[in-house]
Amino acid sequence: MSRNDSVCQFDKQDTVSSKLLAYRKWCPGVGIDEKEHQLEGVKWCMSRELVVKSDRLVRGGIIADEMGLGKTILMVACIRHNFKTNTLVVLPSALISQWVSVFQRFLGHTPFVYRGSKAKNIIVDELARFPVVVTTYGMITPTCPNKDGETFIYSKLHSVKWSRIVFDEAHHLRNRKTSVHKGACQLQADIRWMVTGTPINNKLNDIYALCEVLGISSEFTPKKKEIKRLFEIYLLRRTKEQVGIALPPIHHHLVKVPWSSESEEEIAKQIHSTMRFTRVHHNNVDQLIAHMNRSPLQALTRARQICIYPQLLHKAVRKMNLENLYNFEEIMTSSKITAVVNQVVGNRDTGKRKLIFSHYCGEIEILKNKILDVGMTVQTIDGQTKNRDKKLRVMSVVSESQFYSVCKTWMELPREMFDIINRFLAPEVMIVQIQTACEGLNMQHFQEIYFTSPHWNPAIEDQAIARAHRIGQEKSVDVYRFVMDDFGDGSISFEQYCSKIQEKKREVMKIMV
Repeated sequence: MSRNDSVCQFDKQDTVSSKLLAYRKWCPGVGIDEKEHQLEGVKWCMSRELVVKSDRLVRGGIIADEMGLGKTILMVACIRHNFKTNTLVVLPSALISQWVSVFQRFLGHTPFVYRGSKAKNIIVDELARFPVVVTTYGMITPTCPNKDGETFIYSKLHSVKWSRIVFDEAHHLRNRKTSVHKGACQLQADIRWMVTGTPINNKLNDIYALCEVLGISSEFTPKKKEIKRLFEIYLLRRTKEQVGIALPPIHHHLVKVPWSSESEEEIAKQIHSTMRFTRVHHNNVDQLIAHMNRSPLQALTRARQICIYPQLLHKAVRKMNLENLYNFEEIMTSSKITAVVNQVVGNRDTGKRKLIFSHYCGEIEILKNKILDVGMTVQTIDGQTKNRDKKLRVMSVVSESQFYSVCKTWMELPREMFDIINRFLAPEVMIVQIQTACEGLNMQHFQEIYFTSPHWNPAIEDQAIARAHRIGQEKSVDVYRFVMDDFGDGSISFEQYCSKIQEKKREVMKIMV
């Protein structure tokens, strides 16, 4: 290292130390408890923002701390203590209000939210002057009006040279082939941050897709030595256990569900026989493949549906004129639905609220009705539920306006008191469509989690569990996973296959630890 390099390195460390000192002085005034792991995180982030940029080094990195360790606070610290002219925060729409509240609370600033009519009416020069702009992944996704698939139209966001971009829940960019990934790569910025507790969801290529958005050199290849070096430079990953945060224990239960009726099992066998992971052993396989395997995704969807609730298939079967093959009138019940409801009802007196993660609206409806039949209170969240309603349904069985209209003498209560009181009014059971509630919801007042069917992506399940098993959870958490059993002839169910895929993906995810 030359003398000039040594001086630059010294100056950088001196700057990092001064910014860290400023952060420590700022924390008490905004009600942040000083934690060692956050101090280390702020120091690491500052050093990454102040690094000398070159062809081989970029500013920023991947913050992959486990949920609950304060990733958002690290970004707020960077924005405040390493002030830049303009910062863009890109996130899922469900998190807009949460981030706006964070900026208002800790920085006393309301950021400009770029979407809807605000995005349409603003000009680029004005947009570039806002110190903080918040937008969604949908707004950075280019459109392709022509059928050639090569001509893209980009938003005004792509015309601004940003000082810093923060991609929250950055696993939304894990697929290089998507338009949103293309849009993220085309944004201009001096510093880029990828914030996600699950940088690897399915395969190692997920993290390379994030690196491409960061602009990291292509010298890093999928070899163990290079991966380790990449993580050492650009990735911050700590778990709660590593930083000494103790949560109540979490207990995992695997519930193997046998096929309870011959007719249900027979139809399930027929549909599974079109899958590559099972043996084909039915005389009508040609007809089944022709109708049910026009696309692999459709066939896999049918296999999952038959495992959960056979009636979910009835409409599709009628549409394809296959009712002569499948006699749904003989299926009076669902093995899976019965097993889930029995487990929920059997655990009714545990003193723990139940959180059920499901896949289909029809499945949610039948579970809701059967649980209501036994006198338990139920709320549901699916893809049609608005973000504000999601939070209300998680927290209460009445809306805020209903609450205050009944309790008129409490109109002067602080908003925080409404949240605290409502925790005692929360439903006994919450049924959630799994893809709609893994981001932006706090569910630590639920202590039993039920997965009606395994998800292809284990990171989705981990995010769902972390909604409840997080800082603030006061009781142990029980997780129940329901998997349909095999067919007794050497062929496995779709859900067993899905569980095997999860195991393989978890092996890949361990590379970060």
